[in-house]
Parts: sequence; C-alpha cells; structure tokens
Amino acid sequence: MTSTTHSAPPAETSGAREANPGERGLPTRIWWLASGVALIIVQIVLTSTGAFPTNWYVELAEQVNRFQKWSAVNRLTNPLFTGFFDPLGDAAQWLYELILDAGLSLPWFWLPLLAFAVVARTGRWGTALFAAVCFAYGPLVGLSEQSMQTVALSLVCVLICVAIGAPIAIWVGTRPHADRIIRPIVDALQSLPVTLYLGPAALFLGIGVSPAIVATVIFAVGPLIRIMAFGIRDVPAASVEAGQMFGSTPRQLLWKVRVPQAVPAILTGLNQTIMAALSMVVVGALVGAGGLGAEVFQTLTQRSPGRGLVVGLAIVAIAIAFDRCLRSLVERPAKPWMAGRNFWFGLAGLLAVAYVVGRLAGWRAAPWTIEQDIAEPIDDLVVWIRDTFGTPLQSVNDFVVGDIAIPIRDLLGKNLAWPVVIGATALLSWRLVGWRLAVFAVLGLIAIGLLGRWSSSIETLAQLLLAVALAISIAIPVGIFLGTRPRLETAVGPLLETLQTLPSVIYAIPFTMIFAVGYMPGILSTALYAIPAGVRLAALAVRRVDQQSLEASTMFGATGWQRLIGVRVPMAFDGIMLGVNQVIMMSMSMVLITGLTGSQGLGYELVSGLRKPDVGLNLEAGITIVIMGILLDRLSHGLGKRLSERSRSKV
Repeated sequence: MTSTTHSAPPAETSGAREANPGERGLPTRIWWLASGVALIIVQIVLTSTGAFPTNWYVELAEQVNRFQKWSAVNRLTNPLFTGFFDPLGDAAQWLYELILDAGLSLPWFWLPLLAFAVVARTGRWGTALFAAVCFAYGPLVGLSEQSMQTVALSLVCVLICVAIGAPIAIWVGTRPHADRIIRPIVDALQSLPVTLYLGPAALFLGIGVSPAIVATVIFAVGPLIRIMAFGIRDVPAASVEAGQMFGSTPRQLLWKVRVPQAVPAILTGLNQTIMAALSMVVVGALVGAGGLGAEVFQTLTQRSPGRGLVVGLAIVAIAIAFDRCLRSLVERPAKPWMAGRNFWFGLAGLLAVAYVVGRLAGWRAAPWTIEQDIAEPIDDLVVWIRDTFGTPLQSVNDFVVGDIAIPIRDLLGKNLAWPVVIGATALLSWRLVGWRLAVFAVLGLIAIGLLGRWSSSIETLAQLLLAVALAISIAIPVGIFLGTRPRLETAVGPLLETLQTLPSVIYAIPFTMIFAVGYMPGILSTALYAIPAGVRLAALAVRRVDQQSLEASTMFGATGWQRLIGVRVPMAFDGIMLGVNQVIMMSMSMVLITGLTGSQGLGYELVSGLRKPDVGLNLEAGITIVIMGILLDRLSHGLGKRLSERSRSKV
C-alpha cells in the first residue's frame, strides 16, 4: 500500500511570511494571552456544550443515498447506465476475464521462466533468479489462482492507464501550458482517499471487478502522467535542435527523438503505476474484486497471522517481480546478441515449447506447496504470546484504552465545547503557519460538524495521536542510530522495504488475535505500518549531514555523543521532521484498517459504507479524512519549520 499525501492550501511565498496577530498593533504575547483567555471564557459559558449540534447536520449522505436508490431502480432502463456505465463496466470485465483465462491456462512455471529470461539478458543472474522465485511464490504457497487474478487485475488497470495517461503525458510534456492544467488534477487524484473512488464506482458500476478497475485506474494513472511527461519534457534541448536541423516534423521529433530518450522515465512511470495498482488490491476486495485482496480479508476474519503473512508476501512478490522485470528493460544486455531480434525470437520459441509441454503434462499447478510450513509456526508463535503474556498485555490494553485514549476522546469530544476546539485549532494554525490555514481550519472543522462526523473524527483523532506518538518514539531514534551506521542501515534496508510493501491490513491480524477487536490492534498496527517511513527518512537526513561540519566539531574536541546531539541532529532536523510528517500521513492512510480491527470512528464508517454499500456515508467519512489530513499535514510542516529554525540557530 503505496504512502498517501494530502493536498494542502497554497503555501506562503518565500519572499514574505504571513504576519502573526499582534505584529500590527498589540504585542504578540499580549494578543495570544488575550486569545487564550477568550477561549477559557467561551468554555466556561458553554460548559454543557460538547459535541456538534445534531440539528445542524446537512444530511449529505441522505441525499447521496437517495440517488443510490434511484440508480438501483433505474439501472436496467436509464440511458445513463445502459448507454455508458454498463458498457464501460462490461468492457473492463471482458478485458479482465480475457487476461485471467489466458493466465490460468499457463503452466505454473511459465511466468517465472519468462521473468528469468527477461532479466537474465542483462547478465544479472541472481536478480533473474530472484524475479523468477517471486513469480513462483504464489503457486508454491497454494495461491496460484488468486495470484493470477491479482496479476490480471493489475495488467488491465495498467493497460487502461497507458491508453488514457500516455496521450495526456505526451500533451503535457510537449505543451508547457498543459502542465498548469493537468498538475492540479493529478495532485488531487493522488491525494484523495482511495475509498472516495470506490464508493462512486460501486454506485455506478455495481459490485465486482469493474468498480475496482475504474477506481484503481483513477488512483494509479497519476504517476504515469507525471513521470512520463517529465521524461519527455526533460529530453536535452540539443537533441531536439539536432532533429529540427535535419528537417524533422513535430511528429517525427516526438516519436524519433523525445520518446526514445524518455524510455527510462516511461518505464519508471509504468513501474509506479503497477505499484499503485497493487496497493489497491486489498481495498478493491471490499467491492468484490477478489484475488489476493479477498484472501487477506479472509485471514483477518479467521485471525490467522501466518496465513495473512503468506498472502501478504504473495502481493509483495508480484510487486517485486514486476519491478525487476521493468528495470531490466532499460539496462544494456550483457552480450550483444541479447540485444537483437534473435534473442526475442528464441525466447518466444522457448516459451511456446514450455507452454505446450506444461499443458500436455498437466503441470498447471505446482506439484507441492509450502503454505503450512510458513503459516503454522507463525500462528503457533502468536498463540504462545497470547497465552503466555495474556494477563500483562491485557493490563497494557486497559491502561492505554481506559487511561489515555478514552480520556483524550472525552476531552476533545465532550468536555471541551466544540467552538473552543475549533478556536484552539485556528489559533494553533495561525501561530504555526498563517491566517490562511486558520481560515481553512475554521471552515473545515465546521464542515465536519455539519456532515455529522464530529464525534467519529474525534474518535479517530484520539487513536491517531497515540499511534503517531508511539511510531515517532521508535522511528526517529532508530533512524538516527542507523544514519550513523551505513553498513547496518544497508543490512536493515530490505526489511524496511518489505514492511513498507506489505499490505497494511497484514499488520492488524496478529494484534487482533492477541488483543481481540478494539482500539489496541488499530493503534499498534498503525504505528508498525508508519515506522519504516520515519526510520528511512531520519536515517537519510542524518547520513547526509555535511562531513566538514563533523570534522570541525571533532577538531574542537567534541565526543561522539556531542557530535550527534550538537551537530548531526540539528543539521538534519529538516529531514527528521519530514520523517515525522510522513509518519503522520502514513498513519492517516491506516484509518480504513482501524475500522477492520473493531475500532470505532471514521475507519469503521468507511468499512461500513463500502460493505453495505452506503455511498453517502462513505463520501462523508472520506471528506472528513481529507480535511483532517490537510490540517495535520500543514500543522506538522509548520511545527517542523519553526523547530528547525530554532535548531539551526543553536548550531
């Protein structure tokens, strides 16, 4: 599950910072003191006012659900469905079934053989073998059909993304003004929660593979457009001028100069699109897409962490195999004969022979599977942890939920009057960023209240605060430690990459088995999912500190600890705070998963809205998450900027 970044209000220009209140008139401290006193007075006056008034709700969900009921009644007769949405869904379904049927007819070793040959032409035999093993993993753990369903779904989405995104990318890459039109749209498509795509897609296309394909295409086409357009636009001017000197037309310049030199960027865009499509596998299963995503949800219901890890690794294996194969296409072959047509003709012949032999021998499925060998020890380990440490773990659960999470929820949602919460958030936004974010905070929080999502957003915020605090307390120290030890960081790198690639729901399974449903599995799985991003960014920031500054501090007699605290950390503070920001954003992307673990709040509403389906509820919860994500993103950026300025001033 790729990481999620929310769009934000326009940042201040570098030339002028927004004036804080008090800089024009009363001294700043007096202004802030007066504002704090005013909030206290409002709280005293509105002591009995807690949650947002229910009689102010705008009932957006009710209006959307009316349209949902109308669409269900008129789906078979209305031209909107019979003339557009039904043919669109049928075409996507037909293409998916075509690729799936072709894939299921292949012997189990055919895709691994193809991956090995494609990568081996570069001379990287170890990488070729690894790519082959990744494609063979699904059949070897008894997930051959589910893996092929996921591969087929991803390939369909990529083909549609190319058909839609390539022309747009060419237009953007060759027309500077087009970038100003398309960039905001692409940013918005990548920033919105994926559930906002699934709800409307299910509304117009029904339940099944079709809405999952449409939602995935909307989510995954952005990276292809952005990266491919950049590659075409970034072609050296000298190459373009040379083509013009030889009399090339604009079309010839595009296909004979720009596109060939942009091939590495195009393949990178394809790679990122495939990764984005695979990150939608689990979420797409909520609307009936099937494949490995459905298996993941089944393991969550069965509370089998071993089986969950087996399925999660199958998704990771497919992602890695695609990645290695696409990367190999831009590398030079190890030998000249591997670059010619004879190699590809020979490969096609080899694959044809392998297909015929495999079909005649009946080798469609792997002769043995190793699923139980992987899953059972993990299940036994989790059961042992639960049975051995059940009492102390339950005490920790009771303390975290009863003494921290619920008091935070009650403080923000019941004890403090809602105008005080909005006012305090606006003042904090003004202090850290500027008045524009303060206005957005007021309007956004009022919109959350009017949508009827005030209580559920407070519930989610309480869980997020605990998960983020836990993740930061682990990720930043570990990242700083690894940043000072490059060899150890290199050794740990594959583990961090795997943790970031695993479907996020996998983290919830063992915690749900140990703690049962509730707050704790959601908090712990969110923290575990967000930690790798914080570790990698903090380590990168510390590692890139200027060596001359470190040498200068050593010359002045600083110890290793003094160099770390007095030089490395202050100079790396911008990167460290970026890691903190990414921890927050990664935690926000786990809101849906917390709903699957029994936690109340926006996650539960998202899951409920997708399963019923209740598009109105899904839309309201999705809008609320967008508003919360923007606020948390901008506030964390503002706090990081201020702390970074103070840190650098001490160096």
